[in-house]
Amino acid sequence: VEVGAVVSHRSGGAGGGVSAPRLMHSEHPLCCQAVFSLLECLLDWSNQCRAQLSAAQGSASLRAKQRIDSFLRRLPAMQLARCALECGSAHRTLLLLERHADELQPPSPAHFLHPNREVRKLPAEVTALVARAYSQTDEPDGLLGLSRLRDATSIDEEVLEHEINGR
Repeated sequence: VEVGAVVSHRSGGAGGGVSAPRLMHSEHPLCCQAVFSLLECLLDWSNQCRAQLSAAQGSASLRAKQRIDSFLRRLPAMQLARCALECGSAHRTLLLLERHADELQPPSPAHFLHPNREVRKLPAEVTALVARAYSQTDEPDGLLGLSRLRDATSIDEEVLEHEINGR
């Protein structure tokens, strides 16, 4: 509940009740950075455990890893990505969205072996957020690659793409 409150920038839980005063504008990015640091530590620990533990082991470490993985899966990826972008962390946004895209549509070997025939399609909400994140980085090529993933673009996205390309 606390992670969700920080990420969605509301105080109090999602279950209602009395809400505490909103975070100060200057405190919110710091709270988000702390949440993201914690989540990255948990994800790193989980990945290290995956490398060391086998599914046949019934150890406490395996059970702890499963609980951590369950917690991480319950976090709303799009909400985390939006929060990261609002806090000025475009690269973290792209990392979160890449992980989310892999969950939505796991990459297949055809994506890499035949990139012109097999193109991943992502929901418009995801590609719009990716476009906003790339616009805040020094990597304009990302927007060009993103255009292959989108079926349609909004006028704002087209304007942004033209501005970045110097047109």
